[in-house]
Amino acid sequence: MQETILAIDDEKMNREFYCGLLQDKGYDVLKAENGEDALDILRKESVDLVLLDVMMPGISGFDVLKSIRENKKLQSLPVIIITGLADKENRLKGLQLGADDFITKPFDVDELLVKVSSQIKLASLRNQIFEKRKLLNIVNRLDEGIIITDNNFLPIVTNAKAKDILGMKEDPENILTHFKKMFKKDIYPHHNSNYFIVKSQDAGKPGIFSLNVQPVKDASDDVDSYVFIIRDITSNAAILFDWNEGPEPFRLE
Repeated sequence: MQETILAIDDEKMNREFYCGLLQDKGYDVLKAENGEDALDILRKESVDLVLLDVMMPGISGFDVLKSIRENKKLQSLPVIIITGLADKENRLKGLQLGADDFITKPFDVDELLVKVSSQIKLASLRNQIFEKRKLLNIVNRLDEGIIITDNNFLPIVTNAKAKDILGMKEDPENILTHFKKMFKKDIYPHHNSNYFIVKSQDAGKPGIFSLNVQPVKDASDDVDSYVFIIRDITSNAAILFDWNEGPEPFRLE
């Protein structure tokens, strides 16, 4: 998906320059000639980064920046100030109001492109971290052990219950390798499947657990992640197993 950049400048020539430069690099570009139009666009459109001129009639760039940072939905939106104001006082004011970066006219085109790309990547990373924390807060409240991996089985989210059940202090590089090492048996996750996992006394606290593996597909019907759900069923199933037989998972076809 193409990122969208909002270029705010009262000079038409500058707006057209930003538009041509950024579109050539694969970005979608929206344009605003004043602060009022810019804030109206931000209310209606999804934008990934703002290029903001400071010296504009009406609402100044600083006022636009202040409004952006006061809006909860836009607080993390990257803003790069582009201006002819080179003095220290205005730079500090922009940064204090929440600008992510500052470029002084005349500027080097390559510098602008690098800063645009860097700020978009940083924003994406911040959003991923934020979403991961939200997801972890949710799954940590569950009674089941939850492990979410990428399509190479690298854990992305592992809740506290799963770590307790599996005796993991840190996430392994590959959850299937961890399962095989722990239970001496391969897990086949490529379609929705269920297992019984028996932990012997040698594997830590003994118990019997059900493991459900669910592939998650993207819009192209390709698997992009896996969800492993582990439930403690010891109280219901202990009578069926001998703890001394060793850890052995049983697949339910």
